[in-house]
Amino acid sequence: MAHLIQGWSFTQGFVSFQVIDCSRPGQAHRQPPVPRGIVWRAPVQFQRGFMVSLHKLAIFLAVVDAGSFSGAGNALYMTQSAVSQHMQDLEARFGIRLFERGRRGVMPTPAAQLLAVYARALLRLAGEAEGALAEAGALAHQPLHLGAAPGLEEYLLGGWIRSLRERVPALNVVLTSDRAQRLAERVLAHELHAAFVEADRIRLPGLVAIPLRDVAYHLVVGRGHPWHGLERISARALSAQPIAVAGEDHATTSWLMKSAAAQELPVRLEPHRTGLHALRQRVLAGQIAALLPDYAIHHDVHAHQMRVLPVQGGEFCQTLFLVWASGHPLPAPLRVFLVFLAEHFPQLLVTTGDEGERAARFGQDGGPSGVAHSGELPIEQH
Repeated sequence: MAHLIQGWSFTQGFVSFQVIDCSRPGQAHRQPPVPRGIVWRAPVQFQRGFMVSLHKLAIFLAVVDAGSFSGAGNALYMTQSAVSQHMQDLEARFGIRLFERGRRGVMPTPAAQLLAVYARALLRLAGEAEGALAEAGALAHQPLHLGAAPGLEEYLLGGWIRSLRERVPALNVVLTSDRAQRLAERVLAHELHAAFVEADRIRLPGLVAIPLRDVAYHLVVGRGHPWHGLERISARALSAQPIAVAGEDHATTSWLMKSAAAQELPVRLEPHRTGLHALRQRVLAGQIAALLPDYAIHHDVHAHQMRVLPVQGGEFCQTLFLVWASGHPLPAPLRVFLVFLAEHFPQLLVTTGDEGERAARFGQDGGPSGVAHSGELPIEQH
């Protein structure tokens, strides 16, 4: 479970903070990409070799919840002076004030409120680690069934699944490719543990839907295409030639057509049933121009094998969601996968708690408040 939170790692029951050496002038520290909805805060400088135990974090959370050192001491069967000493240790190590003292107790500072978010996640993950170890023997007999929209399994999920198999060899991953409508049905029927789908928005009772990242569709051409030398494409040129799109998933094709119409773009989209990989090969050969998702063209563009043509007044962007069925305890294979995937998408950390915690975070229709219903899956409900 190392590096589940950027800059943090687990070491024998302790949380080890990455040391940032600011003594070298001009040395830049590259910040990780910030997922949508996650606020990046500059790393705090810590004393070299600093470590804080999970025990101290548990005491810290007890103070936050009780609002006083005495209340935390009563809850933990500790003296008030002992609790106070632990908080002084934390403040000295962090070099920041965690609580404002008052007549009626203590109030957490903004820094303490931020630390509390990570402390709860760390303690929850530590508990899950114990549970996962207890269930480790069962993983070999419980395959993880994942679903993905066409193209995702080849260009985006492949690397994640290979990495997961290297870390947890006992876990057997079974990947199914299907269109969004069918994937949602199979998740609700518990035929799949979870599925990755692209959508504009999701509103479907019984589904937990977590937005992972935006997916942008770009107009691309290969080296041999007549448009390859253009800086941008004009409306006249755009209307003169059909633009290919992958037609394996009707929902995505329909969304692209509606988006073009809503933006009043004079574009003729032509669905190709040959699949995303075959479509990409034809673009590389210079035979056609196509609207393709960023994850399928990333390496080709950086290798200068494809050229992205900006479309004046046109933008095609939707969201990649991870969905699973709500209302039931998470199966062990899915819990392991969510913890692993949280390395790439920290927003998943709030969904890996026990059933009681998840019930407090998720609405009656299975979506986490303020997160699940940021959009609507373009699926017709019959």
